[in-house]
Amino acid sequence: MNLVELTKKIKYLAIYTNRKVNDNFSGNYKSFFRGQGLEVNDLRQYEFGDDARLIDWITSAKQGSLYIKKFQETRELTVMLLVDLSASMNFTTCERKKSDTAIEFIALILFSALRNNDKFGVVLFADSVLKYIPPKKGKSHLLKILREIILGFENNQYQKSNPYKAIDFLNNIIRKRSVCFFVGDEIMQNADCDRNISLKIANRKHDFVFVNIFDEFERVINTDEVIEIDDLESGRSMVLDFSDQKLRDNYQRLRNQKYDEVDSVLKKYRIEKMDISTKSNIYKDLLLFFKKRIVS
Repeated sequence: MNLVELTKKIKYLAIYTNRKVNDNFSGNYKSFFRGQGLEVNDLRQYEFGDDARLIDWITSAKQGSLYIKKFQETRELTVMLLVDLSASMNFTTCERKKSDTAIEFIALILFSALRNNDKFGVVLFADSVLKYIPPKKGKSHLLKILREIILGFENNQYQKSNPYKAIDFLNNIIRKRSVCFFVGDEIMQNADCDRNISLKIANRKHDFVFVNIFDEFERVINTDEVIEIDDLESGRSMVLDFSDQKLRDNYQRLRNQKYDEVDSVLKKYRIEKMDISTKSNIYKDLLLFFKKRIVS
C-alpha cells in the first residue's frame, strides 16, 4: 500500500467513523465505561440493595461486618487495544476480510475515545509483540495508531499468532487499570494450558474484553463443493471435499468443540466476549454490546 492509498483509507475511516460516533453512540460509550475511571476513596457499611461486587472482603473480615467501597471519578480513562496482526486475519469468504472488520471496529473505539478526551494506546502482535504505542490523547495520536495497524495488516504474510505474548506484555507494561479490547480471531492456543492464567491476571488488573473477529464459514459449513483452503499462517494449502457429509460433520464437531473450550475458559475468568462477523454491521453490534453491558 503506497502513501496515497494509505492516506485515502485513513481519511475514509475518519469520515465514516465520525458520522457513526454520534450523540447516541457516544452516550452509550460513556455509560459502558462508567465506573472504569474510578478510584476507591472511602469505605462504608453495606446496606441492603448495594452491589455485592463492591464489597471489600478484607476490611469486612477484619471488622466482622460487611463494608463496601466508595469511589470517586478520576479525570481520565485509558483504553488499550491488543491487535492480532497474524496472517489468519486476512481470511475471508466475502467482500470484507477479518482484518478490515478489525480496523473498522478499532476506528469506532478510537474516535469514541477521542471524542470523550480519553487516553488510548495499542499493542500490535503476531507471534511476538511487534509494536507498542503508549496511551496518549489527541487526533494525531489516533491517526498514528490507525496507520500502524493498517500497514501491519498489509505486511503480515505467514505471520503466526501467540496471544500470550501480547497479554503478558500488557500485564507487565500497563500498571494503571484500563479498559482493554483484545481484537483478533484467537485468544488462546490450548484450553488446558497453564498459560491461560495470563487471561485471569489481565482481567483482574483491567476491564478485559475479547473482540472475536470471525468469518461465518469458520462457524458453519455452507457448501457441499470441493474447495481449496489456504493456511495463511503457514502458506500450506489443502483440498477438502465438503460433499462428504461425514467430513462436514467432523469439521463442524471439532470447530464447535474449540469454541466451547474458549467460552469455558473465558467464563471461568469472567472475561466478556463480543463476536463480530465479517458480514456484521459493526456499529450496531457494538452499540448492542454497550447497551447489554450497561443493563447487566
